Amino acid sequence: MGRKNASDDLTFEEKQNFHANFRYMWDKLGTSYYYILGPDSKDDFEERRNGINDDLGLLPSYTICSKCYTGKENFWPGRNTIRKVVNFYNRWITPEISVAEIISTRLAESDDRRFRIGDEMDHRFIGVYYGYYWSQNLKKLTGAYLILTPGSTKMMAHLITGFRTDEDLHEQNLLDHVIGTNKISNSSYHEWFIHMPVQKQQTNYYTGEAEMNGSTIVIRLSGNDRDFRRMTLILNTRAFAQSEKFNRSSDGFMAFVLSSGTGAAPPFFCRMGFIRKDSFPLSLETQQLGELLINDRSEQVTELTTGLDSKWIETVWALKADKNNPPRI
Repeated sequence: MGRKNASDDLTFEEKQNFHANFRYMWDKLGTSYYYILGPDSKDDFEERRNGINDDLGLLPSYTICSKCYTGKENFWPGRNTIRKVVNFYNRWITPEISVAEIISTRLAESDDRRFRIGDEMDHRFIGVYYGYYWSQNLKKLTGAYLILTPGSTKMMAHLITGFRTDEDLHEQNLLDHVIGTNKISNSSYHEWFIHMPVQKQQTNYYTGEAEMNGSTIVIRLSGNDRDFRRMTLILNTRAFAQSEKFNRSSDGFMAFVLSSGTGAAPPFFCRMGFIRKDSFPLSLETQQLGELLINDRSEQVTELTTGLDSKWIETVWALKADKNNPPRI
């Protein structure tokens, strides 16, 4: 259908998109314009506001919001109304949208890429991952575990680094009492660590939180010891299928890692590849993995590109299909 009239400057389809996206916004926020702007006392709706407010006065009036929600044929939102809704949306949901986007697309179709600010969690990344990185000190591929668990608003992260052999990475007490539990903690790790032979006490444990946007996950980690160790992981998720029809768990990803080092080791930067833990892990002796993780010194700027991330996953898939690289345990 065409425009209602020239002053409205919206097609019927754009009007329909706006109304659908207005309703989507409230579904994403888990509340309603009624609880934010309604005629009754706000004190009565503390729980139903779900932490959302309009203290900045970004929304149009309650009456206009009601018309935006119902989307009746005789109501055509003006540009000022649309701008107000976009400003309110961008305060509470990331990534930001524009006036053009709210009238030209259906935001619900890309829901898995949209997060309530302060509520950054994607269930497809929750789980246990094998980690692989090149140790400049040891001159060999070294193992790790990354465990991402749900938190109150963000994903919580646990990282154990420093496994030198496949046998160490798959030590049974580690799997049973640390990795295999749903309550991994510094105490469960420490209990396992102190009972290991002294020559095997080479690992480090970190905890922290993960922050997300549409293309990356940033994990900031701290070690619980006197070295005040810090580590930051930056994961590129652009290569991960975002469409709802691919609503599956992540198989793995590539990350850049910056470490503060320890009392015995200087700060360092490295690549770290992750593979979701399954029945066929890959060996630390796998040459193809090491080749992807050694830092390239030929360029002044090193980028974690979608191509590099995709190459990591494609290599992992090929190695798993070949099944000639089992761990040596």
